[in-house]
Amino acid sequence: MPVPAGSRTIFTGCYEPADTRCVDKVLPAQEDGRIDCEDDVTDLAAKVAPPGQGPQIDNVTGRKSLSPTSTCQGGACTVAFLAAGELTASTPALLTAGAALATLAWVGGALLLAVAVYNTVKSIFLGEPTAILGILEYNIDYRTDFTTYEEWYDQKGLYYNSLQIYAQIITATRQFATNATPFAWNDSTDADLRRTIDQACNAQQKLSSTSTSTGCGNGFAIYVPGATSVSKNGLRLMPQTGKHITETIYPTVGLDHPERVPWFYPARSAKHRALTGAGFSAAWYDAPPFVPNECTGRVLQACDEFPFKSTNQAANLSGARASLRPVPNNEASVQGTDISSFYRKCEVDDNDEFLIIPIPSWVAAGGPSFGFRVGDDNATEMCHGPGV
Repeated sequence: MPVPAGSRTIFTGCYEPADTRCVDKVLPAQEDGRIDCEDDVTDLAAKVAPPGQGPQIDNVTGRKSLSPTSTCQGGACTVAFLAAGELTASTPALLTAGAALATLAWVGGALLLAVAVYNTVKSIFLGEPTAILGILEYNIDYRTDFTTYEEWYDQKGLYYNSLQIYAQIITATRQFATNATPFAWNDSTDADLRRTIDQACNAQQKLSSTSTSTGCGNGFAIYVPGATSVSKNGLRLMPQTGKHITETIYPTVGLDHPERVPWFYPARSAKHRALTGAGFSAAWYDAPPFVPNECTGRVLQACDEFPFKSTNQAANLSGARASLRPVPNNEASVQGTDISSFYRKCEVDDNDEFLIIPIPSWVAAGGPSFGFRVGDDNATEMCHGPGV
């Protein structure tokens, strides 16, 4: 499809047309209001596509190349299909492209037309029904007052627990931010958080990274990595281990490293029983068949591993070798104590599964780790972190 004349380039593959009335009249999106803008696009997609085939989505390859941090805020960002090509209905490229488009669902409170377009094209050419893309599509952000929020049961409550997780993280980071932790949410980090929660909940539900998002269950604990650990002995530093965790399972893992998606949802393995039961030693990264690796040849440093050694995903038990990184010995000790404290305070018993939500900007700001539970009654309760 040609880019409309007079359009302003936001970034590659994303344009703001000179005439945005079609989009403006349905913003902010409410329930199914967005379909008001689909009809013309649907007709155009059908007309330009070869019989039985669909347009190829081009120049939209992943979150790293899509960075609408300032240009799309507060208004509509219309994504155009470029370089329409012939594509068989069974080709998975369309689905992959759709997953990338989903990462742009909300920017500055505006629903991107790309999501509506993608769902329409998917329905036409693949014969599949459209579906909500998780809490990414909810009309909420870090400025939402969750004490008066009334849409918890949209979509028949499918994303209730996901929304509770989102609200608890936003609330906790606000409470824990201090002068020493200069942290504030913005449109970009907010969108990243919702994308992360959707992907983590998919991992909990044992869905693939390209599946339609689904809501989280209940009755489990959540660990949010930090750059510091708060204990009775005061504040202890662990910035490198926190950075290691967040960089290992950042929201793009579903596209870049699909084998790491299960790492959002490990199970505790007390006394490293899963590791030793598989015949590995505690220092498995220093022994065959895992050497050489990132920790080989380190000097006066510990080897930080993620997933944690204390889970059922240690070493290569998840099906993929754990990520390794040399870190200062004292940081490794602090991280080990911190996760042990999380297990104890948040009642994560042996073999209990728990969720890990990485927030890179929180770690970069020096924020402390914290944890909370989503109870069997669906309510959240803080159990680990400052003042807990």
